[in-house]
Amino acid sequence: MLPSFSDFPALGSPVAAKPPSGRPAWGPAPSAVPTGPTPAAWQPIAHDVPPAAEQAAAPVAVASPAPTYIVHGSKKGGFPVTLETRARGKKVTIIHNVTGDSAALLADLKRAIGAGGVLRDNDVEIQGEHEERVAAFLVKSGCVKGVTNANKAAAAPPPKKPAPAPKSIAALDRKAQALKQQQKR
Repeated sequence: MLPSFSDFPALGSPVAAKPPSGRPAWGPAPSAVPTGPTPAAWQPIAHDVPPAAEQAAAPVAVASPAPTYIVHGSKKGGFPVTLETRARGKKVTIIHNVTGDSAALLADLKRAIGAGGVLRDNDVEIQGEHEERVAAFLVKSGCVKGVTNANKAAAAPPPKKPAPAPKSIAALDRKAQALKQQQKR
């Protein structure tokens, strides 16, 4: 037997505008409607709303999520990063001993290095010769376990050299005056 419009009053059937119980077809029953104060009379509790000065002064803390993957070092404490040559001389950097979310490691490496890559046999493969860059990324992200400190220090990016101090105008003026006096002699 096929249903009729009277079985579905919400569809706007011409037969039934209200259900037989007298309550609307949607919303709460009349006895469930709150009878307390109106929303205009509601007052926030003082400890729930901080003053405007505290809201403006509160720093926004953006926590960088910890990596969901760990790369374990080799048995001798080295990086588990190797370089393979494939057909037609193509170089591929391979990261072994990955535990956790290796897809997230692949996505982070592809973004950081700017090269393509793939997951194959529980290893992460990055297109190209990027051993040093991969090792530096793993040290910087803090996801390496079981690698000796000497290897970590060797893989860490070198510290930036400080910019040379700008020459002062007074020193340049003295040098220019000294050159003028030498030219007069």
